[in-house]
Amino acid sequence: MLTNFDFIADPTAIDNSSNDGKLYVYGTTEAFSYQNGKMVANKYANHSITILSTSDMVNWTDEGFLDTQNLTNEPSDSDNKVGTKFTSGNTWAPSGLKIDGDGDGQDEYYIFYTNGGATGYVMSDSPTGPWTDPLGGALCSGSLPNCSDCSTCFDPGVLADDKGNAYVYFGGLSRTSSRVVKIGFEPGTGEVYLDGDPVKLATHAFFEDNEINQFNGLYYYSYCANFNVPGNDKWTKSGSIAVYVSSDPMDIAFDPAGENGDKYTDENGVYHHYLGTVLDNPSTIYGESYNNHHHMQSFKGHNYIFYHSTVLNNVLYRDNKQYRCLHVDEINVDKDTDAITITPSYEGASQIENFNPYTNFDGSEKVINATTTSYSAGVSSRQ
Repeated sequence: MLTNFDFIADPTAIDNSSNDGKLYVYGTTEAFSYQNGKMVANKYANHSITILSTSDMVNWTDEGFLDTQNLTNEPSDSDNKVGTKFTSGNTWAPSGLKIDGDGDGQDEYYIFYTNGGATGYVMSDSPTGPWTDPLGGALCSGSLPNCSDCSTCFDPGVLADDKGNAYVYFGGLSRTSSRVVKIGFEPGTGEVYLDGDPVKLATHAFFEDNEINQFNGLYYYSYCANFNVPGNDKWTKSGSIAVYVSSDPMDIAFDPAGENGDKYTDENGVYHHYLGTVLDNPSTIYGESYNNHHHMQSFKGHNYIFYHSTVLNNVLYRDNKQYRCLHVDEINVDKDTDAITITPSYEGASQIENFNPYTNFDGSEKVINATTTSYSAGVSSRQ
C-alpha cells in the first residue's frame, strides 16, 4: 500500500519529474461514515481528493487535500473558503493532466473529477494547489450531443498525447455509456473547452473507471468490466481491468466477437486490438470482491499500475465496510505484442533511486515533510 494509515481510492497520477523530480498521486478521500456513533459501511460521502508524492516509489509524502469546498486551502475555521460551483457534495475519481494550457511557457495542472453524475475540473499552477474552478459547472454531462443514454457521465480519464492533442473519456454503470471527446485549452487562461461532440464507444462488458494511456505510440483505453461477464467469455473476467489498443484515440473500441476478431487493421488504416483482462479483480489476491479503479503511469523509465482494494479495511476492522486503500505495482508493456503484464503484490513497487534527504531537485536545501514515510505502524491521520 502507498500508506497504511490513509484510506484512498480511485487513483490517478501526474509525472512532474521534469519540474521537481516527483510523481504526484491523487485519489478519492475515503471519509468515514457513522450512524448512532458507530462506524458503518462506506457511503462514499466526501468532498476532497488526497494528494501524495514520491521521487523513488517507496517514500511517500502526504501533500494534503484538494478540497472542492475549500479550493484555496483556507484554515478549517475560515470564513473565506471558496468552493466549486460544479459540486457541493460528492468528489470522486480524479484524473490528472499536466500541460501548458494557457500558452505562457509554464505548466498548469488540471484535475478532472466527478460529482457522481457528470465530469468537471479544477486547475492550478502547482500540483498541490491552490485551485480554481474556471468553468463553474460540468464539462461533460448527459445534456451533451450523443450522451442522452449516458446517465452517469463520470469516472473521467484524460490524456494529452505526443501529437499535442488532448482527450477526455467518461461514462459508467451502463454497458453502453462510455464516451470520448476531444478537448482544447483557451490561450491566455488555459480554460478547457470541448473540441467537438462526444463519440460513443462500443466497449465490451463495460462498467466504469475510464483510463487512457499512450504506450509505444498507441492508445491504451482501459476500464473496469461489469460483474455480468459470462464465464465462457474468452477475453474478459467479471470485475477485472480490461484494455483496448488502437492507433486512433477516437476510434478505440469494438466488438471482439465480431467478424474482424480481436485484432485487425480496418479499411481506414486504424489498428485495433482488444487485450481483454490485464488485471483480475482484487479478490484474487486481497480477498474481497469489489469493483476496481486503476491508473497506469510512466515515471522515470518505468511503467506502473495504481489500483485500490479493501485489504487495509479488512485488516483493521475484520469486516467488509469497504473503505479502500491504494496499491502500486510495476508493469511491462510489450512493444511487439501490445500485452501488459502485471503481477499484483502486497510488496508493491521497488525503489527506483536513492532517497535524498538533503537537497531538492533543484539543488536547494531540503526540508523533509513530517508526513513522508516508506513503512509505518501504529500511525493514524485525521482530515
